Amino acid sequence: MTYKGIMSAWSSKATVRSRPPRQLSWNELSEKWLYSPELVTVLNHPLLSGLERHLRQQILAKSLANHLNFTNHLEHGIVNQVVFKLAHNYVIDLPVEMRQDAYRIYVDEAYHSLLVSDIQIQVENATGIKTSNSPPPFYWDIQKLISEVPNELKEKALLCVAIVSETLISKLFEKIPKDTFVVQGVRDVISDHAFDEAYHHQYFKQIFKFVSPQFTEQEKIDLGCLLPKYIYSFLVPDFGFMHSCLIDIGLTRDRATRVINDSYHPANVARDIRTAAAATLRLFYRHGVFDNDRIAAAFAELELLPELTQTCKTLA
Repeated sequence: MTYKGIMSAWSSKATVRSRPPRQLSWNELSEKWLYSPELVTVLNHPLLSGLERHLRQQILAKSLANHLNFTNHLEHGIVNQVVFKLAHNYVIDLPVEMRQDAYRIYVDEAYHSLLVSDIQIQVENATGIKTSNSPPPFYWDIQKLISEVPNELKEKALLCVAIVSETLISKLFEKIPKDTFVVQGVRDVISDHAFDEAYHHQYFKQIFKFVSPQFTEQEKIDLGCLLPKYIYSFLVPDFGFMHSCLIDIGLTRDRATRVINDSYHPANVARDIRTAAAATLRLFYRHGVFDNDRIAAAFAELELLPELTQTCKTLA
């Protein structure tokens, strides 16, 4: 496969090379939100319809912090582990330019971690709302899944985790930079991240095309059956986090549970996960991942298998 450097303009265009550090304007906080309300499903619930502004802002501030913490652990704890190994040919032999792009992505992801950490500190200072820096549920889910694969497959399994995470399309990246009701500093940080990730998305699509033919047939099956679990781990809502947010603003446990259950109907959650995973599913479909019955069954079990008569043809 011929590889054309996807990040050839990195030196002049990457966020770390071309954009300034982002700052929150405290003056905006009385008029604007810290996060797009449309991205927080529970805020549409009737029990929260009359929620006071400061309590709504509290939920949004914590939702932002939850996203930033997610990003930090994903970039530092998973993606940079993988691109370090790709740059050094530890997982599979790559062309020189593909390895150089892995170095560039390593720098990007480290900088993204710095950006989100910095804006999180600014939010805490501005609002007084302290948030956890502990690894989020997805991180432990992924660690458990990796621990369960045979040792000889662990590096390739972790590579597949990174391919999934970097090819998913975040609704948040599309929504927040355009949302004029969100404070400018947050919009800028999310926009910077989204700009770089568009290049990373293309890179990891190329990585998948390059490495998958080099896996044995058994490796393809074993790893293919794990792919839907990785997608689900990244995209399933953090119900525990949201439940605690609702209790923090004064709801009883029973009422918080009711809001969660009403807001996240399983069919809607499954639909939203499929939507967010559309680009990743398209990639897998184009490369015949669903052709194997065992892999297709694993995707179907988590309601992630596009209908092979209609949806997949659209995806292709």
